[in-house]
Amino acid sequence: MAQETMNKLAMNFSPIRRRVLAGIGGLAITSMPVIAKAERRVRLIVPTSAGGATDLIARTLQPGFSKALGVPVIVENAPGASGLIGLQVVRRSSPADICLAVITNSLAILPSTMKAFPFDVEKEFTPIAMLATIPMAMAANPKLKAANAKELIAMLIASPEKLNFGSSGVGSVSHLSTEIFLEKAGMLKAGHIPFQGPGPMTAALIGDQVDFASQGLPVFHALFKSGTLVPIGVFSEKRTIASPDVPTMAEQGLSDSAVDAWVSVLGPKDIDKALVEEVSRGIQEAFGAKEAKEQLALQGAEVSLAGPEETKRIISRDIKRYAEVVKKVGLVPQ
Repeated sequence: MAQETMNKLAMNFSPIRRRVLAGIGGLAITSMPVIAKAERRVRLIVPTSAGGATDLIARTLQPGFSKALGVPVIVENAPGASGLIGLQVVRRSSPADICLAVITNSLAILPSTMKAFPFDVEKEFTPIAMLATIPMAMAANPKLKAANAKELIAMLIASPEKLNFGSSGVGSVSHLSTEIFLEKAGMLKAGHIPFQGPGPMTAALIGDQVDFASQGLPVFHALFKSGTLVPIGVFSEKRTIASPDVPTMAEQGLSDSAVDAWVSVLGPKDIDKALVEEVSRGIQEAFGAKEAKEQLALQGAEVSLAGPEETKRIISRDIKRYAEVVKKVGLVPQ
């Protein structure tokens, strides 16, 4: 009888015991530092040249991210082909090599602007985190003698197709924001000269090889302050903290012209889920710090954190959204 009672108690308590043990095990697995335990490093691939807004944000993330993960974090620039070279590095990376892409919403635009876009973004990469939002700004070379949007538009009307603008690549946010400016200004035309990233494009603008260009504000901010480039306007809905004297395009009569670039982190398709969670937490910790937020604000960017699911939703939404914008401004896929 006593033995029978003991057996019943054991049967009643064993499921509870199993759930408790499973819970403890789950906590242990969740808190275990996958990356640090394996003594691995993390590679942040920036698919643009050094000195661009995306590069600045990646390098702002680097120290806090490394501290949060407990391993070295290396920033590598892999510019070219509108960012596709850097994405290819991540896509082909070994599962043992923690290789992540720091990208802008150019990735959501390119499927609509390239005839043979080589990726299915939503199937071949893993969204990990949203980092920041970057206001787009337009700048002109001082020799152009255009001090604002109104004066630039007058020049474009007077000399149709004689002026040219630079971009950091065909289908980039840099390219698309200028196309939106030209469309809002009355379907105006200008020559387009794409470069391999914001660094070469900005050098060409300073060197008077192109007349005007749009780029993330962090790239132009110091150049505006020094007078090296002339600020034409910002594409954001309101003036920025970094450059409060630069008017928005809407203030200058170009309504519905707001364009911001977001920056996010993607991993390869088959990256381990536990690794995704750990990397996402590390990013949240690094960019949740007051110092990082202040540093980005001074450069003209704003911390805008989101986890894997929200990042996935934003990318999916913007692929559809920019397909409509590309069609509206009449961009022909190349």
